[in-house]
Amino acid sequence: MDFYKLIQSLDELLYEVLSWLLFYPITVWRILTRPVRTMLSVESELAESEEMQFDDIVGPPLFLFLSLLLIHAVELGAGTGDELIKSSSGLSRFITSDSNLIEFRAIMFGLLPLTAARRLVKARGGHLDKQNVRAPFYAQCYAAALYALVFNLILTIGASWLKAKPHYWLPLMLLANIWLLAVETAWFRRELGCSLVRGFGQALLMFLQWCALLLLFGFFFR
Repeated sequence: MDFYKLIQSLDELLYEVLSWLLFYPITVWRILTRPVRTMLSVESELAESEEMQFDDIVGPPLFLFLSLLLIHAVELGAGTGDELIKSSSGLSRFITSDSNLIEFRAIMFGLLPLTAARRLVKARGGHLDKQNVRAPFYAQCYAAALYALVFNLILTIGASWLKAKPHYWLPLMLLANIWLLAVETAWFRRELGCSLVRGFGQALLMFLQWCALLLLFGFFFR
């Protein structure tokens, strides 16, 4: 690679990174105000050329990763050390740095869109392959990212900065779960063209499957 191409690559990289400062808040606002519409638009975005995909918002997997970075930055600002880094029991002894912790959270919250995508494909009676899973996985990254952001900010601010007792901030965390179930219900209902009851059933089943996976992984980190 010659010097000009190197400078051009750095120029594009710098623009891409700085553009996140603009488009990340825009993406957060869209998911807050119209989550299902944003999630449903993913399939049409993926059908466009690579250069035109997600040109006015942050792409779903990247948005999830940036949200996890923001969560960790808030924790550092609050001066709280995560117990997983300090702990030496189970598999948690492998989480010895901030980067390991971010990777661990990426897996934990990444399992949510993966579980939801699998649930949708199964509910449609489709073949479980990468092509069928990709679009719903990307769509679910938006919901998972905002859920992770809100859930962890409530936990950090309530328990660390405000020094509030759990009965003050646990209801807020419950509201975060209710929001997620409401969004998932509406999403399943639109994707499957089904009733509200069936949409809620699929959303609840997906949520319970994800929680079961978290408990299974959590068992090894005890």
